[in-house]
Amino acid sequence: MKARNWISVLLALSLPAGAVEITGNNPPDGLRGILQVPTLFGSGPCTPRPGGKYTLRALPTDRAAALGTLEAEPIAAGQNACSQDLIAPRLRKAGDTWTSPVPVREFRRGSPGLVVTDVRGGWAHVMLADGEAWMQLPPGAVAHEYGVMVALQPVHALRGWDGRVCTTPQRDQCRKMAMPSNPAMRITRMQTIGDELWFKVEFGIGGCEGATTPGRDVLQGWIPGFGPPGIDGRRPLTLWMDARGC
Repeated sequence: MKARNWISVLLALSLPAGAVEITGNNPPDGLRGILQVPTLFGSGPCTPRPGGKYTLRALPTDRAAALGTLEAEPIAAGQNACSQDLIAPRLRKAGDTWTSPVPVREFRRGSPGLVVTDVRGGWAHVMLADGEAWMQLPPGAVAHEYGVMVALQPVHALRGWDGRVCTTPQRDQCRKMAMPSNPAMRITRMQTIGDELWFKVEFGIGGCEGATTPGRDVLQGWIPGFGPPGIDGRRPLTLWMDARGC
């Protein structure tokens, strides 16, 4: 993945005292996982955190140019750890001006993390409000991979899915199927072929858990994990988890 020059736009990242929010539920294009960092978000929903400060770099090496820092103030036991005030890191430029929050998504209900586009050699490529930067994985950090996350939870279709279902995990074995616009579905299997992620899915008429109506046939088939890349090169996801329920 090509590194971008963020020196002209990024001087520091920090976690301000002003209220911020988790930036939506559906994932941004290019997401490959969510990075759980206990020092930034606590070890679970509404838990204290020690706080931390992490250097962001242009490349995944300590010798690369430093682009800024990612910081979090501590939240002690007894404080309102459920407060939204200090959840999403924000981009800070020259003159201490604040921009949009760094993208944050939940890997399970009440547990947010940083959006990452790549993880390699102990480094995570973190998505910012405008671009990306590399951060060395701190102790205790866990990178939750996209495929594993969605395979363990109820899912719904995203715009990256073109509505085609494949009999085998091959793009030339796919065809459009007649089904509701937002079909109930659940993942029964995950497989990677080459660099392509595939999900085997059961479709039915039911809730977001994917339960089928008794007496109805169950349609099964394969869906690619990612759609075609956009003009920015990022590939949209086809499925996403219902971390906050239906």
